[in-house]
Amino acid sequence: MPDRRGNEGAVLSREQVLRAGGRSWAVAAVLTLATVAAYAPGFHNGYVGWDDRTYIADNRLLHSPGGLRRIWTSFDLPQYYPLTFTTFWFEHRLWGTSPAGYFATNLVLHVLNGGLAFTLFRALGAAPWAAGVAAA
Repeated sequence: MPDRRGNEGAVLSREQVLRAGGRSWAVAAVLTLATVAAYAPGFHNGYVGWDDRTYIADNRLLHSPGGLRRIWTSFDLPQYYPLTFTTFWFEHRLWGTSPAGYFATNLVLHVLNGGLAFTLFRALGAAPWAAGVAAA
């Protein structure tokens, strides 16, 4: 087992390392549940009034099979964001124009990003609770 030292330079016991790992899972679970709880009310909403309808529901490139190539090779869209519109193209294949599907994708990405940030802060030596607060 690797040599894990605490703040005072003492070697941590196997039990201490396992206990910290258990706390990490608990904090990560709370972080995930908090994210889902924060996002949950939005599943019943429609598109927001800014540009969702233009970029998703009314975007002819998302509706056509050849649209994926044109997303990368043409300038038919108001802004050239090929990666964003490529994900919209694939999502349109999954969800159609249902706002809830796009919202679910955003929720999954947000949970994954929170988990990534939590893991990074833990790897940098932050305590589980501190990593959870920082990742939130």
